[in-house]
Amino acid sequence: MNKILREQIKNNILAISLGVILLFIYETILVKGIDLIGVQIDILLNAGEIVDYSFIWKLIQMAMWGFLASFFSSMLIGKSAILSVSHIRSKVVMIIPDLPYKYLSINGTGEIVNKLISDIDKVRILLEQTFPNLIMYGATILVICFYIVKRDVNLLITIIFFYPIMLFVSKSIAEKLKILAQKRAFKNDRLTDIAIDSIHGIECVKANNIDNIMYMKMQRIIDDILKNEYERTRVSSLSWVLQMFIKWVPMIICIIQILFETMSGKLSVGNSFTTIILLNKMVHPMSSIPFLLNDYKETLVSIERIEELMNLEKERGGNKVLPLKCENNEILQFYNVDFKYNNEKNVLNKISFNIKNGEKVAFVGPSGSGKSTIFKLFIRYYDPENGMYQIYGNNSKDITIDSLRSKFAVVSQNTFLFSGTIYENIAIGNFDVSKDDVIKCCKRVGLNDFIEKLDKGYDTIVGEKGCMISGGQRQRISIARAMLKDAPIILLDEPTSSIDEENERKIKLMVEELLSNRTIIYIAHRLSTIKDVDQIFVIENGEIVQRGSHNELMRQDGIYKSLYKRESENV
Repeated sequence: MNKILREQIKNNILAISLGVILLFIYETILVKGIDLIGVQIDILLNAGEIVDYSFIWKLIQMAMWGFLASFFSSMLIGKSAILSVSHIRSKVVMIIPDLPYKYLSINGTGEIVNKLISDIDKVRILLEQTFPNLIMYGATILVICFYIVKRDVNLLITIIFFYPIMLFVSKSIAEKLKILAQKRAFKNDRLTDIAIDSIHGIECVKANNIDNIMYMKMQRIIDDILKNEYERTRVSSLSWVLQMFIKWVPMIICIIQILFETMSGKLSVGNSFTTIILLNKMVHPMSSIPFLLNDYKETLVSIERIEELMNLEKERGGNKVLPLKCENNEILQFYNVDFKYNNEKNVLNKISFNIKNGEKVAFVGPSGSGKSTIFKLFIRYYDPENGMYQIYGNNSKDITIDSLRSKFAVVSQNTFLFSGTIYENIAIGNFDVSKDDVIKCCKRVGLNDFIEKLDKGYDTIVGEKGCMISGGQRQRISIARAMLKDAPIILLDEPTSSIDEENERKIKLMVEELLSNRTIIYIAHRLSTIKDVDQIFVIENGEIVQRGSHNELMRQDGIYKSLYKRESENV
């Protein structure tokens, strides 16, 4: 049995055990009640009348106790299933924040979303419906078999004779259904990915007039899913026909056998009645169990996908917590750092630099040179392949992830806004800040007037991805977030690349004024805005090829001077 299922059974073993015991009690009471009716039939046929009506009161008592046993059994097993599903959901949700950035950047959003929703729902059906039915059918079969063995062992042999055939057929069908389920899961992931891309990239889709292309992509996958489901239906239909055949053939043979034994006097009429009723009650569970096992096999695909998510290596940090203030003059250091994505060639090669507390530093260079990668290493989205990254004089790997990231506030070129109120988007992650603190920040970054003009002010819903907020307003929200976080190191990842030069200068001045007395690190899009920083590192092909102030670099015949002149000529 799968690890996830074993864990849930272990967690709920007491409730499940009591539920199973009560289920056996219910089935025993049911068999006893049917047997009592059979006895009364024999009395009626022999005596010509029922001489003792007390059996009716016994049947009523049996029905009452059977009802209670069935009710509490269903409650205990059902509650165990609900708790198990809730526990699995909670574990998966807890894992999401700790998933490695590498995994999230490689795997499609659709695959992760389907694991969180569709796959967990399939596990829910397995735990709430399939497993309880398996337990109930198993109890029914065992109790009735015990009764039939006492009456006529030949009948049990007749039924069991056909069962291995049923198991063999169901096993071969289960393997085919599992393969089809894997294909369906993969295609559903792709469909969800394209649907999410179409919604999130709606402006790009509309602007480039590729509505039909996105539609055709989705339609092709829908057609593939349809073919897959046709095949699945064909296999399932075959299994259903075989199920009906195997279900009724032994039943018919057993009934004929019972009739012959009744005519020969081996069985009384009452016993024959009881046996036929119980056989009829047992046939459905016996024929259903192999195909419930098929459902389990098919759901294993979803369980394995969830388990894959749960078994992913979490982001690993150390045990140290950084102090509130940096006691060293040097706040960040890279020593001979190498880095590469997957198995590609190195993106960074032997990168070394020191950044002092309170400095303004900029990383510049051509697109794809490795500037953004350095920022990702700062926040420990990734770790260096070789070399060492130190913060506050400590190896970054020795620091807890939360402590390290608490020292950074990021203002990026793509300010992500969540579906929620403007207030929630600005106060994000800062549970201790009051609404007054948020309003003060917004006044300082020039957002308050815009927000106050909205119908609901700070309680206005900005919509998914903040579609109703302009680029300049997004940047101001990002700066307000950084102010509220009050982190000592500010990372500005080309925050003004998508706005005009005049607004870029204004925002740069605002950042330096509002976030003074902090270490500010830029990835520069326009070199004219970083002329007054303390240090500029020029990155090319993953290496630092120049370093110094603007004036120092302009006196050198290097790539920085070339980039700056080209920018000036374009202006």
